[in-house]
Amino acid sequence: MSWRIDGINFTNFKFFKGEFDLNISRKNVLLYGENGSGKSSVFWGAYTLFQSCLKTQKEDAIKYFVPNHDNNLRNKFIDDNDYSGLKIRFKDENGAELTVEDSVDQWSVSTPSVMQFMRKTVQSSDFITYKFLSSLFDFRNSEKNDVFKLFSKDVFPSLNFRTTLIKLDHSDTGKLDADSWWSYISTVYCYLPKNKKNKNSFNQATQDYKDYLNLLSEFNKELDYALTDITIRANKKLKENFGIDASLSFMYEKATFNDRVKGKGRSRNGVVIPPKIILTANMRHPNIADNKTIYHPQSFFNEAKLTCMALALRLAVLDTRPTEGVSYASAIFIDDMLISLDMGYRRKVIQIILPYSINRQMIVMTHDRSFFHLIKEELAVKGQNNWLFLEMYQPEDCSKQLPSVFINKSYLEAAKVYLHSNELAACANALRKACETELKRLLPLNMTLCNNYKGESDNPFIKLSELIRRFEHFRALFNFPDVVPYLTTERKFIMNPFSHDDIYTPQYKSELSLLIKDIDVLHSIEKRLVVKDNWINNRQYSFKVVNGEYVVEAKFRFKERFEIVVYQDVVYYNSPSIVFDFCTSEKIKPGDSYGLNNAFSHVYNIVSYNAKTHPKLEDCMFDVSKGQSIGEIFVGLLSERK
Repeated sequence: MSWRIDGINFTNFKFFKGEFDLNISRKNVLLYGENGSGKSSVFWGAYTLFQSCLKTQKEDAIKYFVPNHDNNLRNKFIDDNDYSGLKIRFKDENGAELTVEDSVDQWSVSTPSVMQFMRKTVQSSDFITYKFLSSLFDFRNSEKNDVFKLFSKDVFPSLNFRTTLIKLDHSDTGKLDADSWWSYISTVYCYLPKNKKNKNSFNQATQDYKDYLNLLSEFNKELDYALTDITIRANKKLKENFGIDASLSFMYEKATFNDRVKGKGRSRNGVVIPPKIILTANMRHPNIADNKTIYHPQSFFNEAKLTCMALALRLAVLDTRPTEGVSYASAIFIDDMLISLDMGYRRKVIQIILPYSINRQMIVMTHDRSFFHLIKEELAVKGQNNWLFLEMYQPEDCSKQLPSVFINKSYLEAAKVYLHSNELAACANALRKACETELKRLLPLNMTLCNNYKGESDNPFIKLSELIRRFEHFRALFNFPDVVPYLTTERKFIMNPFSHDDIYTPQYKSELSLLIKDIDVLHSIEKRLVVKDNWINNRQYSFKVVNGEYVVEAKFRFKERFEIVVYQDVVYYNSPSIVFDFCTSEKIKPGDSYGLNNAFSHVYNIVSYNAKTHPKLEDCMFDVSKGQSIGEIFVGLLSERK
């Protein structure tokens, strides 16, 4: 049984005047919201409600809804006596519901069972914004990159220690999170016994004082351990996922208490000095000459790499948390995370973050339409269907109206609606866009871009006519049948509605119907990646071909992507370049390089097979690290799409 968010309700909160209900039906969400539509209010509304369970006093939780309170987040167009509040509706896979509410009168976690549910949910969830990522390196060169304040606010609530917090009265709080530890340590020292003669100094001989120092020491040890774990995970991501030749580290300066004051004899300061978490970097390129610690990464790396480094850290923190469970929900809210990245980095980051939606509910929000469509394309390639695509637009008058929210239909879906409504020109335009979308999804990125594209063009993609031509080349690479032979003709005479003298004739409508069938065929073609980019040149594969008593084995690595195309449950694959590391036959030497198909033919020819008698490649090729045949891997990839 897994819990997920089914809907979020906002009433007179921030941008929303009146009641605004966002129904997401337990799905992952990709939300495009134009500036001024209330998109950020959705993000911060969910954040406010999630954080409510961490408050120790009801007044601190409901202040956001109290009229005239300095911290209130009430809509500015409502009266003081108007209700303002937030509700999140959770639902499990069996239909059980739990509604959590925060308002001026209602504290969501006043019920112990709800408190437990929400605290586990917060421990498993995260809110990621570009502001957090950029703040990790937002320091002057004259100051250290001390991220303690940022971590204590955004990371500590969900960063678990290995041991629970035990108070000075020896009561076990059962709390593992760093936030509970630090909140207690940074306040309880005020109540330690004082000296009788000097009421301004602490009595260091008391057991409470000694226990406090031990507790502070335990906090330092646990936080240092957690930070080390985070950097190990982050650096692995930088190398394996982001492909960045750099590593990150934290220089931890311990929190201290009641230190001696320099120049004042035996006097002590009587306060807790927070720790420092100094974020530094190192280059890891094999040819680097100066490998000294980089104390100011923001002065050395460009913004794109800094964003990737910050994201690697944030995801490393997320990896330490539990995923979906039977007694709580797990969600990731992402708001305009990648606004500083170019297309190449965006695609890479999208491929890294989307797998997190498998075990957590993901809500991604952006005002960047190109980013919105990049994620849609990637989801189509991955065959992930449990997503809701929404568009959010600002009202004409936010003092009287709520924003408009639409389910984002694909161009193909829209074209079918237009045809049914007899809006034939709109149907033709939608089909043209649908055709472009499907071809861009299937073709490699480099085959969709203009040859002179340098990352600065407003429209980097080639025209539809060239996409169709390159699709023919793509088909040849996979030895894939021509399933849409009339696409070029349809582009010329149908996709442009003004190619007809009378676009409302019955003949034209039947042509549009045929074109819809062809776009449906394109849409049914699936593409899967077998060898990921970071496996190229790194992961070892093997051939083993047996013909009676003759056996030949070889090991090799891919030099290019290995992909499959699936149509009507038949698998077609390309022939990327590979390089041999080893072969039991002297006819193939280490370092020999071939296309995959040619390499396989060399191997099976050695044991006297020919083009008509040889076994299937997928039965003779193995992923060494997995111990699986490529055929078994194909079956796994096909099962994922169901």
